[in-house]
Amino acid sequence: MKPARSRALIAFLAAAVTAGAPGVSRGLNSFDQCVLEWNEDCAYRSMDCFMRDVSEAWDSENLVLASLPVMVYGDERAWLCLELAWKSLMISEAATAALKWATNRQRPHGEPHSRANSSFPSSHASSSFAVAFSISTCYPRFSVAAYGGAALIAYSRVYLDAHYATDVLVGAGVGILGGYLADRYLKKWHVDRGALIEKIPIRIRIGEGTGSVRVYFSRRM
Repeated sequence: MKPARSRALIAFLAAAVTAGAPGVSRGLNSFDQCVLEWNEDCAYRSMDCFMRDVSEAWDSENLVLASLPVMVYGDERAWLCLELAWKSLMISEAATAALKWATNRQRPHGEPHSRANSSFPSSHASSSFAVAFSISTCYPRFSVAAYGGAALIAYSRVYLDAHYATDVLVGAGVGILGGYLADRYLKKWHVDRGALIEKIPIRIRIGEGTGSVRVYFSRRM
């Protein structure tokens, strides 16, 4: 990314984070309410389960499981992409946690929450866009699919009444910024893949079944 573009991106994201804090702008609160009302009018019961599945699929356990095959069987480029994704996640999640604690915004559904799990910004949005940035950086031809998937995950949180629109918009910005910082400043820091694999207490074996591919997990003693 060119220096001028990167400075403009950082300035925009900083402004977005400042403006997105709850109570700062009536206009943003009105925008959030309009999006929620529009979402209520356009919601379909047939979409409820799909959106819930999309939202629930994006959690830390599934991210770790999805990383294992890439870690073990991926080529060097895939491994570098995985490294960048986890570096981006660490930065974006740390920033998201700090903003959640600082803002303590009530979620749209009104259910009680802890300060560490407040509404602003969306952790789903920040983490999914951090991963999307990493994928698009390593595999530019998959940029549309990566950002499209991240946008769907972010929208699912608004659809399920778990976040306001500004929560996911700023979360997306935090994720992209985390990806940029990881790519810019942590690129030279690498993990020894061989040593890491040896520490994993699970062996992954892929075998062909009848008309299907089966993945076997065996615990290493």
